[in-house]
Amino acid sequence: MSRFSVASLCLALSITACGPSQGPESTGGAGGGGTTGEALEVIPMMYRPIDQPALVLEEDGAEFELWRAPQGGHVLVVGARIRGLDSDTIELRARLRDEETGAIIQEEARTVVTAEVPNHPGWVETDRRTESQSTHIPVCPDYDKNDDIEGRSYLLEVEVRELYADESEGKASLHIVPTCMQTDPTELALCHCECQAG
Repeated sequence: MSRFSVASLCLALSITACGPSQGPESTGGAGGGGTTGEALEVIPMMYRPIDQPALVLEEDGAEFELWRAPQGGHVLVVGARIRGLDSDTIELRARLRDEETGAIIQEEARTVVTAEVPNHPGWVETDRRTESQSTHIPVCPDYDKNDDIEGRSYLLEVEVRELYADESEGKASLHIVPTCMQTDPTELALCHCECQAG
C-alpha cells in the first residue's frame, strides 16, 4: 500500500472517530418545542377566572387560596404558564409535599387544554375560562392530627407533559402557604375549621 493510501485511510478513520456525538438528545433549553425530550419552561399559577388578572407564582412564600369545592372540602386549584409547547393539550400534575419530610400530602393530575397569553409571544397558560382546566389538589378536610394545612408552608410541585405532539416535559416547584381567603364570614369559618389539624 502506498504512503498516500495509508495517509488517506488514517484521515478517514480520524474523521469518523472525532465526528459529532451520536448520544441521547439534550433535554436542556426551554422554549423551542418541536424536539422530543426538550424541556418546557413552566411557571405555576393559582387559578383565577379569565376576567381577573392572572396570578403567576415566581417567588417562595406566596399565599395560595383554599378554594371550596362543589363536592365538598377545600382544594388548591393549580394551573401553569408554559413556553415551548407545540400542542395545546397537556397532562398537568400538581403535588403538595411536606417541607421537612418530603412526604406527599396530596397530588392530582388531569388532561387540560391551554390558551395563548395575550402580549406574551410563545407563552400559553391553562385555559382560565373554567376552573376545570386546572388541577384540584384535595387538601381539606385535614385529617392529620398534628399539622394544619392552612397557614403552613408546603412545597408545591407542578409537572407538565405535552400531549399529541413530541411530548416534551417541564416542571417547576416553589413554597406556598395555603390560605383561607373567603370574604363571606360563614364560608371563611368553614375553611378555617376544615383546614386545621385533626
